[in-house]
Amino acid sequence: MELSEWRKAKKISFDECAALFGITGKNPGRTLQRYETGENQPKSEMMLRIETATEGKVTVGDQLKTRMNWKALREAAQ
Repeated sequence: MELSEWRKAKKISFDECAALFGITGKNPGRTLQRYETGENQPKSEMMLRIETATEGKVTVGDQLKTRMNWKALREAAQ
């Protein structure tokens, strides 16, 4: 399951979801949004935290697939 699907099913905002995963910084909601689209890839520790917090519904493999899809779309557009 994609992270965006999980978040939408839970009906929580980017900021709420970022807080749940322990994402910090200047704009945690935007960081989460970038993870969802694949624009940024979370570090391995964060990927595991996301998998645990989603009770295995969003796996590390799902997150890597999202990133690879984003990269493929970007390369195709160039």
